Amino acid sequence: MKILDYTSQRSSLRQPVALVAFGIVAAMAIGLAGCGSSSDSRQRNSEITPADIACADGGACVIGDTGPGGGIVFITPQTEGNPGTDYYLEAAPLNGLAAENCAKGNKETEIGTGKNNTTTASQSCQSQEELNAITMANDLVFNGLDDWFLPSQDELVALYTNKNLFVCPANGLCSSNFTAENYWSSTFADGGQPLALNFAAANSQPVAADRASNFGVRPVRAFSTLPAAPTDVVGTSGTKSVALNWTEPLPNGSSAITSYKVLQSSNGGSTWIPGVLGADKVVTGLKDGTSYSFKVAAVNKMGTGEYSEPSKQVRTELAPCAPSSAEVGTNTVLTFSAEESCTWIVPAGVTSIDTLIVGGGAGGSNQGGTAGGGAGGSMLNGIAVEPGAKIVTTVGQGGVGATSGPDVAAANGFDSSLLIGETAIVGNGGQAAKGGSATHGFAGGDAGKAGYSNYFSGQKIVYGAGGIVATDTTAATAATSTGNGGGAVADNTAGGAGGSGVVVIRYATDPLNAFPASFGTPFARYVAGDYQSEDATRSTWVDSSGSDRHAVRVAGSPKIEVGTGNGATGNIVAVAGGADDAVIFPSEVLPQKYTLFHVSRYTGKNQGRIVAGRTGDWYSGFDNGQVGVAKHNSVMKDNGGESHSNWLLSADQSAVYRANGVQVSTKTNGMSFSGPLTVNGSNGGPQRASDWQVAEVLVYEGELTLAQIQQMENYFARTYGLQGKNAAGVNVGILSTKAIQARQKDEKSIDLTWKAPTDTTNLDDYV
Repeated sequence: MKILDYTSQRSSLRQPVALVAFGIVAAMAIGLAGCGSSSDSRQRNSEITPADIACADGGACVIGDTGPGGGIVFITPQTEGNPGTDYYLEAAPLNGLAAENCAKGNKETEIGTGKNNTTTASQSCQSQEELNAITMANDLVFNGLDDWFLPSQDELVALYTNKNLFVCPANGLCSSNFTAENYWSSTFADGGQPLALNFAAANSQPVAADRASNFGVRPVRAFSTLPAAPTDVVGTSGTKSVALNWTEPLPNGSSAITSYKVLQSSNGGSTWIPGVLGADKVVTGLKDGTSYSFKVAAVNKMGTGEYSEPSKQVRTELAPCAPSSAEVGTNTVLTFSAEESCTWIVPAGVTSIDTLIVGGGAGGSNQGGTAGGGAGGSMLNGIAVEPGAKIVTTVGQGGVGATSGPDVAAANGFDSSLLIGETAIVGNGGQAAKGGSATHGFAGGDAGKAGYSNYFSGQKIVYGAGGIVATDTTAATAATSTGNGGGAVADNTAGGAGGSGVVVIRYATDPLNAFPASFGTPFARYVAGDYQSEDATRSTWVDSSGSDRHAVRVAGSPKIEVGTGNGATGNIVAVAGGADDAVIFPSEVLPQKYTLFHVSRYTGKNQGRIVAGRTGDWYSGFDNGQVGVAKHNSVMKDNGGESHSNWLLSADQSAVYRANGVQVSTKTNGMSFSGPLTVNGSNGGPQRASDWQVAEVLVYEGELTLAQIQQMENYFARTYGLQGKNAAGVNVGILSTKAIQARQKDEKSIDLTWKAPTDTTNLDDYV
């Protein structure tokens, strides 16, 4: 036994191993005569083509060439059973390696499986103290390369078939010939024994052998002339561009990579076109707001290698939005009307937004008189957002009207949307004669039908109305930013175009006035501005929480009223009705454990209940002319409430009732609600009916903490300008102004005293 040190000969084993030499082990001079073709034997000229490149330099190879790793090529793409079109194997010119084999390994026999066989078996051989064939091949570092392995059965057979290529010349200055009789493969038989091949015999076939046999080891390696495919391709969005990054392919025996190519797809991989890959791996010339996938291939002097697996889709950045802006009460209202997709950055301090999203109306037709349907409108309040987040707004175009002839038919309107993270809120475009739907909100009007209203501006604006059939030869074109359907005509003249869509976003100008979105999504939320009665046949109060628990019935003719006063400084939009008007909510709106808020008031001589259960003896805030009372199995304010018509803020749980920020009573025997919840819909006769206004009803599933209730009361007080006035008109102090008094203490200082506000939630200090 001899210890062979290949370090000085540009070859080594990663761990010192004992190598058994069969015969004479000569010095390893890579590229010596008799050990395969030398790369220097190829003729070169000033313009080198792939055909001029030697195998050892990364060019095409034939059996017997010296490969890029200094071995002798014995498998090429033309070899029978080769799995690839650019797959080569070379064998290391080492004739003195021998060892026993591993205890177990894979059964794969085909060309192309030797590497995996070796890797798998090496893991099971790690515990073996003896040097073995698998480890010897796997750990070999030769000619600066460490990707050698023990050949599979079929790879060893190909090596046996070409063994004459490895015969050393008579002078013996070569170490490539096969001096051992038997050589190991990395394939194991069904019985668990490794397969070996007798290289000394004629017509030899692989046979199972005792793993303890000290057989020869001939490491091999795979390579290709073209680069392998890059991996882990990822993209980072930019404006009209995407910056790519990837893991470069291993050399795998090929020549150096000189550049990369990229393919791009904007339709989910259905089609691919070449992309423009510029400096720093940036793909340019892309469309704004479009999702792309990419595949990357490496290029060397032999050509272009395989393309990578597609990257995940990356959406390019959009141009910044330029909405119009208005201050309405305590809110900032932004209107996005340009027919485009753009990016809006959530301002600093903004943590929640309200939104209305209206699609484009459908165009009107001709020759049949089918008018366009109005677009659907999504209505959501209190959407949680992160300051600095990018929100994509898309305003849909209105559908074109039919031309004066049969050539062009009327078109549907396009959708508008708001994309927050991965969540899209959509107002669908109108269709022919039919109103568009909405993710959360209200459908557009069918042809000839009314749409829906919104009060973000402080005044009513109507959207999504269906088009009408003209009585003359001129079809109406819908106004822009309305989502209204286009008009139609019965003759052959042109139909009217549908109105474009619009996206409206509202947020509290002062972050202190923001809706507490951190509490989570409400169970249901009814804001007066979302009450819909433009089309009396489908009146409802839209649930703008996103839970879609819209009112199930409207009795009588409630309407929207806007006004100030009655204990409020704000301009309040309210749903109003008389004794015969009511709104019935779904039966599940008030769960077993709940927290209910509402802003309500008496408006006339009928003063029964306002917010109450349809069945059972349950009411919140109002009963028999009294304000600030509640009954949930037992009256919570035994000494009665007050009698007035000022706005009342109620906070209600099963066993707790608060009026204008003050806890009225707590009972431990509160009962579960028996619904459904109503506004002025309580059974029990005229004595329970009221003349009423309600600005908002908000329900959470579960019971909020006192601190959360107080924070929500702050929100309502600020939003509606509630002063909490009692029957005497005295401000009882939902948000009492600090009564600051000052006196001069000395020439350099002043003492200050003040009355703390009723609600000190989140109060850290005074300044």
